[in-house]
Amino acid sequence: MHRPGPIKSTFTMLAAALTALACGSAPPVAPHAQPPTARLEVRNPTSDSYAITVAGAPRGTVAPSGTLILDDLRPGEAVVLASNAAVHLTQRHVVQLDGSRPVRLELRPQVARLKVVNHRDVPVEVLVDGLSVGWAKPGAETVLEGVPAGQRTLVARAGDGPRAVRAERFMAEDGETVWAPAVPESVASRTGVPRPPAGQGLIWMKNRSSFDVSVFIGGEEVSLVAAGASAEIIVPPGTHTLVVHIEGADAVSQHEVTLLPNQTAEWDYRG
Repeated sequence: MHRPGPIKSTFTMLAAALTALACGSAPPVAPHAQPPTARLEVRNPTSDSYAITVAGAPRGTVAPSGTLILDDLRPGEAVVLASNAAVHLTQRHVVQLDGSRPVRLELRPQVARLKVVNHRDVPVEVLVDGLSVGWAKPGAETVLEGVPAGQRTLVARAGDGPRAVRAERFMAEDGETVWAPAVPESVASRTGVPRPPAGQGLIWMKNRSSFDVSVFIGGEEVSLVAAGASAEIIVPPGTHTLVVHIEGADAVSQHEVTLLPNQTAEWDYRG
């Protein structure tokens, strides 16, 4: 008599045994080893912020007097660029990143020299981006060392009053920039006519218009004259083009003045 039951059972048991043997004999899978990474600490002792690029990849911005910590960097030699687009400054560093310890990089202060030619007979204070960097001696050239390099706003104001002149200048790192600010001076003779310092010229501007105006010479603002007010603008002898901007309006006019040494030019501005 045919009995299929035991044969089916035998095949089932054999298949189960082979499956168990195969599972039991497979070697364990080792976890994937992670490659080592490095840490870079960038310290910024300057008063400017810098965008940091490592090996061509942007990594963040380090604030003034701050520290930027960068993790998960590839060990080995890397080029680090620190740049500030606003002041047009960049510095380059080459570091050796180590997967076993942090690497520290300190940015260098980027500085320049500023030679100030002071035609006034009083000291003139010089400010760069709103911070005082020193005083220019009366009637002399003064070299100020260690001023911030890059695109900066310069202000010169005389020690005998609040009047000031402002200019925008780019100062190359480790280079020297010469600036001769025409700081306004109020001087008057017994007849009531302002007189310039010896050898200089003076533009006596009277604003007869109903607007406040800013006066520029050679791209530098030399005076802000309120409506109905006057200003004394000291300039070297020669021909000067005065550009007048009406405050709060898109209106500009140009005026040419020629001065001899020790001469005062009276100028009624009417808009």
